Amino acid sequence: MHVNADFDALDLSMDLRSLRHATILAEEGNYARAAGRLNITQPALSRSIQALEAEVGLKLFDRGRSGVTPTAAGELLIGEGQRLLHDQQSLARRLIDMRTGELGDVAVGFGPLAASIILPRLLIDLATNHPRLTVRTEVQAADLLIEHLESRRLDFLVVIDGLVRPSPHLTIEPLGSLPVALMARRGHPLEGGSDIQLADMRPFPIIGANAAEALKVAGPWPDIVPTIHCDDYHILYLVTCATDAIWMTSPLLDEAIPGGSALVELPIARSVYPPAYGLSIVRLAQRSPSPAVTIVMGKTREALRIERA
Repeated sequence: MHVNADFDALDLSMDLRSLRHATILAEEGNYARAAGRLNITQPALSRSIQALEAEVGLKLFDRGRSGVTPTAAGELLIGEGQRLLHDQQSLARRLIDMRTGELGDVAVGFGPLAASIILPRLLIDLATNHPRLTVRTEVQAADLLIEHLESRRLDFLVVIDGLVRPSPHLTIEPLGSLPVALMARRGHPLEGGSDIQLADMRPFPIIGANAAEALKVAGPWPDIVPTIHCDDYHILYLVTCATDAIWMTSPLLDEAIPGGSALVELPIARSVYPPAYGLSIVRLAQRSPSPAVTIVMGKTREALRIERA
C-alpha cells in the first residue's frame, strides 16, 4: 500500500527537453561545455537540472574537481532518457516521411485488365523512386474490390467505368480510357479480313476476364461474351498465341507484356464496337487519403498516361 502511494505521488511530467539537458550534461561533464552545445546559457542549464531534480525528488549529478558526474539516479534517468530521445527522433523522422509521402502503407485494388497494363510500370516506378513505401495490390473482380474498399482493406480501386455503381459514400474520379480490340495470334484465319462481323467469329473460341468485366468490354456485342474466363492476363495471352481463340482486350496489353507484339488486332466493324472504354479511381468519400496514397494515385495516373502515349 505504501509503495503504491509513493508511486502515485511520483507524477513525472518532465519534458524531453529536460532529459536532453541532463543527457548532454552527463556526456560533457561540464556545465559550460554542455550549455554551449545546447546553445543556452549556463544559468539556464543549471535551472533546468535543478527543476528536474526537484521533480524526481533525487539528486542527479555530483559536482567535483574533475567535473560533473551523474549519481546512480542520474545514470538511471539518463539511460532511460536516451532511449526516449532516440524514440522521439525516430518518431519525428517517420512523421516527416509520412507527411512527404516517403513512408506509409498503401493498399490498392485493380480489375484484371487495368492491373495487366498499369501495374508493371506503376510498381517499377514506386520501387525505384519510393522504395520505403509499403504497397499491397489486389487483382479481383470489381464486386470483391468494392467489399474490400468498404471494409477499409483497400485505399482505392482502379476499375472499368460502369462496374461500380455511383454512391454518396464513394468518390469516383475519371482516370483515362483504354482502347478496346479483339486480338488474335499472327496468322489467324481472320487476320486478313475486313469489317469482321459477329458471324465471322462464331467458329472461334472467345476468351476474356471475369464475367462482369467481359460483359462491359463486350458493349453492344453481348453475343460474344467469352466462353473461357480467366483473370490472369498472362495466361490469356499465352492461350491466344497458341490457338485460334479471339481475345477481348486492349491492344495496349500486347505492348505491355515482355516479348509481346505476337498478337494482331482484328479489323472488326467499328460501327458496332466501342473504340475505347474508361477507367476510374474509386475511393471512400469520407476517408481522407494519406500523403502516400495520394502519391500512388498520382503515379497510377502517370503510368496509364505513359502506356497510352
